[in-house]
Amino acid sequence: MQTLQSTVIAWTLMLLTGCADPAVWSAVAPGYSTGVSVSRVAVAVEDMQDPGRSWSERKLADELSAIGVYTVGAESKAEALLTMRLVRQRYVIVDVPLVYHPGETKVITYEKKGKTVTKIKERPGYTTGGYSYEVPEATAAFTLDVSELEGRTATVWTANTTVRGEENAGWAALAVDIAQRTVRQLRRDKVLLPAAKLQMTSK
Repeated sequence: MQTLQSTVIAWTLMLLTGCADPAVWSAVAPGYSTGVSVSRVAVAVEDMQDPGRSWSERKLADELSAIGVYTVGAESKAEALLTMRLVRQRYVIVDVPLVYHPGETKVITYEKKGKTVTKIKERPGYTTGGYSYEVPEATAAFTLDVSELEGRTATVWTANTTVRGEENAGWAALAVDIAQRTVRQLRRDKVLLPAAKLQMTSK
């Protein structure tokens, strides 16, 4: 989305919103707490290789469609631009601590043919854990920019999402997870209001 001037809103001036998803940190810019009304949102995924890029673009479009917003490519004309940018991807070592489970000794006494019989049953102790493994972790930053008068844009919403996958999980799958979680948080924050839905409620 080409503009003559871009309005940059400092992160320190953002109003923190209550994040329902602990993986997502999101913030709404002052003055936009009631949301913005748009009908077309361009979607851009940056600093990411395929298939993660195309998969996450598709997931962003699907989640925005669920809100009632029509999505277009990043170079198409739209009233807003949602950008997803890969910030970091790495492997994180998960340590499973060594735990000792103590054994148990049971003494069983019973009568048999007039004699007292005693049996001792022992269960030996054992250990679990004591090893490490790697899992993939990815972080992406999001911005929602909307068009204003005189060709200016304003950043009305930002988010930062970190997702850690299971062992041997693929990076593309993490990208899709990040896209889904973040747009659902955007929906919870009620920043993006579909123009058609807004017109229906105003009648």
